[in-house]
Amino acid sequence: MAHPYFHSLSSVRKYGGSYTIYEPVHSWYDSTKQYLCDARHRLIFHNLAGIELYIKIHGEYLEHSNENGSLLKVSNKELGIQHITEDFGREIGAEEILKFCAYHINRSKDFNADRALNHLIRKHKGVKSDYVKIIEFFEHYTKWAQEPKEKSIAYSFLCNSFGIFQLEKYIGAIFIRPSDNKIIPTRLLGENYINSGYGNIPTLNQVLEKIPPRSWMLINAAALSYQFEGSDDQNIDIDKKDYMQNRITPFPLPIK
Repeated sequence: MAHPYFHSLSSVRKYGGSYTIYEPVHSWYDSTKQYLCDARHRLIFHNLAGIELYIKIHGEYLEHSNENGSLLKVSNKELGIQHITEDFGREIGAEEILKFCAYHINRSKDFNADRALNHLIRKHKGVKSDYVKIIEFFEHYTKWAQEPKEKSIAYSFLCNSFGIFQLEKYIGAIFIRPSDNKIIPTRLLGENYINSGYGNIPTLNQVLEKIPPRSWMLINAAALSYQFEGSDDQNIDIDKKDYMQNRITPFPLPIK
C-alpha cells in the first residue's frame, strides 16, 4: 500500500514544492488505517464524499508560502482525487461504497438521530438550530445513501469514536452555542450525541471489521514506492496475494 510520503512525492511531481507541504493532506486520508491496518480502512475517506469532508474541515485550497515569497496554491479536491486514484485506480463515489457495504453487512445498527438531538437539547439546553453544524457533520455520508440499510451504514462512518475527533477538527475543541454563546467542549457534545443515538459509542474498528476484504480494494493501487524508490515493497506483494485468494466480482458494482 502507498505510504503518505509517496503520495506526497507524487504531488510534488505534479504541483511542485516539497513533500512536507502535502504530507498532512495524504496522512488524513490514510488516518483510518490506525484502526484497521488493511485496505478496508480506505472505504471511509477514499471516495468523493471523503474529499468533500476534507474540504469541509480544511478548506478548498492548500496554500503554502515559499521561501522566495511566492505562493503555492493547490486545490484540495485535486489532491484528494490524486490520492484516491493512486490507491483505487479510479475515482469512487460514496454511493458505491455504501452499496457494497449494505450487500455484505448482515445487520447494521440503526442510528436514532431524533433521540440523539433531543438528548443534546435536554442535557445541554439550547435549541435545535444551535446544533445544526454538528448534525450535518455526523450525517455527511447519508446524502449518498439510497436505501434504509445504506443510510444506517452511512451514519456509522462518522458516528464513532474516530468521528468525534474529526468533529473537533471541523468545529474546534470548543463549541460556542450560537443562541447564547455558552461554551461547551466539542468532544462532549459528540460523545453525548452518538451515545444517545446508538446507546453506546462504537469504535471505527468495529465498523470496518464487519466489511469483508476484497481484492479491488488493493490490486489497482499505483506502485508509488517502486516509482520513487526503485524497488517494490515486499509486504505489498504479500498483501496482494492474500487478497487475491479471496476472489470477488470486480468493480464496477455490484461487488459480491
